Amino acid sequence: MDQARYTPKKMDIVSPELCDDVLSYVGHTLQKHRNCDILDLSPGAGVWSSKLHEYLKPRTHILVEPHAAAYKNQLGPLLEQKGSTYKLVEKDPHKPATYEELVNEGHFPHQTRYDADDPRLAEQNNTLLITGCLTFTNANSRNGSTSFDRRILQNLLWNAWDQKLAHVYGKVRMLVWIKDHDVSGFITKSVSHKGTDPHATRLLFDIRQVVAARPGKNAVGRTTRDVRYMLQSAARTVKSMRELGLSIPPHRQSVLHKLAIEIVDRGVENDDLGNDGSLQLVDEALHRGLGVEGLLTEERIDFVLGEIAIANDPSIEYISAPTGQNKTGQPTPRIKMSKWGRMHGYNKAHQKYYVNLRRDRCKQVDLGMEIFDFECKLMVTHDEIEKQKIQAKLSSLNEEFLEAAEQSIPSLRPYVPIDLDERLALNSRVLPLHWDRRRYEPLEHRSDEVWPAGKVSLVDFEPEFIPQNEKLPGEFVEYLRFVKELQNGYKNTVPQALEVVDSGASQLVDSVPEVFDPAKGGRPDLNNFRARLLSMEMITALYKAYMEWPFRSPNLQSKVGRNRKRI
Repeated sequence: MDQARYTPKKMDIVSPELCDDVLSYVGHTLQKHRNCDILDLSPGAGVWSSKLHEYLKPRTHILVEPHAAAYKNQLGPLLEQKGSTYKLVEKDPHKPATYEELVNEGHFPHQTRYDADDPRLAEQNNTLLITGCLTFTNANSRNGSTSFDRRILQNLLWNAWDQKLAHVYGKVRMLVWIKDHDVSGFITKSVSHKGTDPHATRLLFDIRQVVAARPGKNAVGRTTRDVRYMLQSAARTVKSMRELGLSIPPHRQSVLHKLAIEIVDRGVENDDLGNDGSLQLVDEALHRGLGVEGLLTEERIDFVLGEIAIANDPSIEYISAPTGQNKTGQPTPRIKMSKWGRMHGYNKAHQKYYVNLRRDRCKQVDLGMEIFDFECKLMVTHDEIEKQKIQAKLSSLNEEFLEAAEQSIPSLRPYVPIDLDERLALNSRVLPLHWDRRRYEPLEHRSDEVWPAGKVSLVDFEPEFIPQNEKLPGEFVEYLRFVKELQNGYKNTVPQALEVVDSGASQLVDSVPEVFDPAKGGRPDLNNFRARLLSMEMITALYKAYMEWPFRSPNLQSKVGRNRKRI
């Protein structure tokens, strides 16, 4: 790259080994795209582009690079090689007009554009693949705001709803490198952070994370899933991978994946180590020298590392002090704690308090799970006397649960429903989080495999087949608004959330029986069923019922956020 002429505002994949590992890992899923057409967005240094090209041997490979002059030394040899099927188009992939121009200017001569009523539009077009590196950095993409890359990728994906842009040839698979910061806009890994955008994308695509960044400091935040549930979900994925005959090379395994393998090999019941067991396993991993960022808080890591340091050298807690004298004039030793020792003592006391809080929270969640079990038992009980007994027990348990919540300290209260929902989600017969249904874990990359050094992810979006006669009613912005309002108050129960959508909409549950059915991921008592646990299938059914509801608000589309402009 000509660094004198161009200061990069994007991260490029510069590791051939990383690309080789990706293709070895998921290459079997790409076989159906051999000899296809490739639309490559911002290929940059071209390392990933050339590796994918070599693997798929496409008939055409369109490189859409906005800074072609800066990358001429990297892309030039690809264009000039004998029999090259590469073609460079110097356009900006962040401009909506670019995609219409690519279609209208005839860059895909082998593709067939279908009419709007052609049933083939609903099928995946395996003769076209979109890839690229949407890893540009901009000052406005911080603190959870939407980046330009994420915005354009969302629009490319969401246009599959009505088969626009590249989807005029049939629905197109996308295998795209994005910033680690942008992953949360497409994949939800905790019920406490279940947004509208990932759900809307999931309706149209099966989403798989192929490569993930190694977690860094402060990776555990308020919306991070508790380590207990991360381990349980990862252990189930290990079992799935073994069924598929997949394995990750040791140098690409995350610490989470390594610990999940240990859980499976131990034969732990339901893959759940419990409250103390999960914390103990990660603490032990830290003792073995494994980096557990992303699994434990920085405070917990500092405490465990401090305990290791003291075990190796107890004297570091103290510093030498002048010798004092007793009343008889005899010398007496004086012990003075070092500054480090005082800080570690404070951290130790804080961690003891944290562990006790965790145990108290777990007891309340256990009570919540017992309530759910009795609700399910009541649903299948037909004997009236037995039903009355169960109902009385349920009333008593609900009162006990509310009383325990009121008596708990204020800082604990928000986390009990979150933990309860995480456990309910992982024990549901229909997992509400698509992340918990994943068939394999992502490979882990190092920051130096990207230039400038940074964190990226490779995400695979494979279109879902939705026949024309099963397409959801209304415009896509209407569906977005419905989901957004439904999940606007994430603590709301299902009836409360539907009332947020529209006044009186809570009655729609009567036309969607699966929300009451535990076998389909529902719950008999909707007053204990929060909207964030609704599966995609339930939300889709509720949306259909709402669109057919004669009392719905007529200005559904106008209520959607102002920033939801379509391409």
